[in-house]
Amino acid sequence: MEVGKKNLDSGESFSVQGGVEGEKFKGSVGYEKNHSGYERFIPSSEKIEVSVSYKSGPKWQVDFIGAKTTEKYKDAQSNDVYNAEVKLKMFLW
Repeated sequence: MEVGKKNLDSGESFSVQGGVEGEKFKGSVGYEKNHSGYERFIPSSEKIEVSVSYKSGPKWQVDFIGAKTTEKYKDAQSNDVYNAEVKLKMFLW
């Protein structure tokens, strides 16, 4: 588990990430919140990310990643962005 807090030029950032790992499976969940001091130009945001991995010996690994990010500019409506990825890693030698 990791927890972090940063003071940026444009504001503050807070993040929490945790996960579990086994011989073949790996899973993690992360949360990140950014508060912008310049919301007119740089949005404040919240991000939730979930990833699950399966590894079959030393030959290949597949990762499933999903995320939702909410961005908010000053005096504007929130904007939700959804991301999904599938990564296949093959080890040839």
